[in-house]
Amino acid sequence: MLKSKLYAALYLSAFLYALGYGASVYLIPVYATSLKANYYELGLIGMVGSALYIFFPLLSGWLSDKMNKAYLLSAGLVVNILATATIALADTVAELLLIRVVGGLAIGFYWPVIEALIADISPEITRVSKIGSFGAATTIGMIIGPLLGGFLAQILGLRQTFLISSSPMVAALLVVILFVIPAYRMAARVPASVNQSNSLSNIFKVAPIVVTYSAFFSTVVSILPGYLSLLGYTASEVGVLFSLVSVARVIALLSSHKVGNRDILALTSFSLTLALSCIVMFFAETLLSFALSLIIMGFSLGFIFPLSFNLALKGVKQELLGRGVGVYESILGVGFTSGPIFSGFIAETIEPKAPYLILGLLCMSIPLSLKRIKQSIKSS
Repeated sequence: MLKSKLYAALYLSAFLYALGYGASVYLIPVYATSLKANYYELGLIGMVGSALYIFFPLLSGWLSDKMNKAYLLSAGLVVNILATATIALADTVAELLLIRVVGGLAIGFYWPVIEALIADISPEITRVSKIGSFGAATTIGMIIGPLLGGFLAQILGLRQTFLISSSPMVAALLVVILFVIPAYRMAARVPASVNQSNSLSNIFKVAPIVVTYSAFFSTVVSILPGYLSLLGYTASEVGVLFSLVSVARVIALLSSHKVGNRDILALTSFSLTLALSCIVMFFAETLLSFALSLIIMGFSLGFIFPLSFNLALKGVKQELLGRGVGVYESILGVGFTSGPIFSGFIAETIEPKAPYLILGLLCMSIPLSLKRIKQSIKSS
């Protein structure tokens, strides 16, 4: 009963955080434009958070192994609240860029810590299910958040919206203080398994699939909306397409536990369906074909995240879980940072659809690395 209440509190705080984050993050480029930012400055502002996310998860993961994870999660939420609310105080592009540096720090001290906390209290057999439910709660918040942020910005203006967007994060902090911290005790942690080793090797073996899927997702989010706009699709049509992605992800995240005991086979299958979505996107010419591609993509990513997360942490000692999650999230940061830069260059110099074909080919190569992981697990 105590454990179920702890999970519920963590999922609620994740939803509330994502609600505030989603309501604010997509408005930052709009706000930067109002401050007379040029395209280079827009790219710099967008890159800062992703680039910093390569490094900060390593630090927060290490700290979460040394400190009480629930206390560290509270501190991370405080920094996120400040980083979101203070966007409204920026009067110049330089000030906004500095605040986004703080935002990159804030995100780096949230995601790895809450994921490490969930991994810490979850037996390996249920870890896929629990991290999948966490991902679903986050994704639902990210569905509602942008809609709420856009509505508030239309009515109240951008500065007020950033202030209000920090309110759900305050609520998330209260949930952690009132419910998570009292429930999270050393006794609630999962006993270390006799099979656990002092190894982070699986994380690096999973790196190719993690970098590929994060690069693909960040490319789709950063590049595809502009391409669709150039093709003549309206903002509302683009919004519907990305809502379909989120719905597909939620369904997959909540279903991921059903294939958790066959993670290698499932990851192989969904890396190939992710490649399929790339190919469909490359040949897409109608709204329906783009929708089909994005639904397949969302469904594939919804399975890949919890399965790759669980596979990466196999063989990691209980006291090293935070560092393991930190390394995993840093690898994600590499994909999030490199994906848009690489794809933007390819789209500009070769062909707007070329990045999706290249990413599709990379997805098709993922089963090779998964085969090596399977062989190493059998030999260990």
